[in-house]
Amino acid sequence: FVPQAKDVLASLPLLREIVLEHGAGPGPLPSKHLELLASCDALAGLHGLDLTPDRYLRDLESLELLLSAPCMPSLRWHRAGFHRSAEGFGRRGAERIAACAALGELRYLEIAGQSLGARGAEALLASTTLAKLERLRLPLNNLRDGGARTLLRALERGALPALRELDLSNTVATDFVTKAALSEQNRVSEELQAAIAAVLAGRG
Repeated sequence: FVPQAKDVLASLPLLREIVLEHGAGPGPLPSKHLELLASCDALAGLHGLDLTPDRYLRDLESLELLLSAPCMPSLRWHRAGFHRSAEGFGRRGAERIAACAALGELRYLEIAGQSLGARGAEALLASTTLAKLERLRLPLNNLRDGGARTLLRALERGALPALRELDLSNTVATDFVTKAALSEQNRVSEELQAAIAAVLAGRG
């Protein structure tokens, strides 16, 4: 792919989004694919990168590879896939994303099934590099009411000032859901979700 990428992109000057689909069914994005993505300078300037819910980052090492890709500084929209094994890159991955200066242009971010927990979600809301983020989706990340209350207080204090939607539902656009993934369901009350939505709606 990489040797042809420059010619392909030159023939498609308006291309701004890539969707990485795979015909083999759900599974982690192979390290080799991530290495190719990270080495492809021709993708600099990309606005959207969609791993789709059925291609996901296996672990923290996979995340590090992705964050080194030349397309990351220009991304506005990113879906990081849906991990199926109740594992993923967890809190440390969330902290790495929150601190990554290359993600400063992001407006939309979806992280599904990566075992972020409350501390991982808190790290994302505490980020100063994600200041332009408008929508954040965190389905199936083992969030509970206690963690959601902490997120609510952070938003009330002005965390992620551009944010207009924080989705803590368990909705993922796929037909393939494992028992392990379901064990990581968010269990946040409707009242708390409504309170979060009200705070964000009040930002105008």
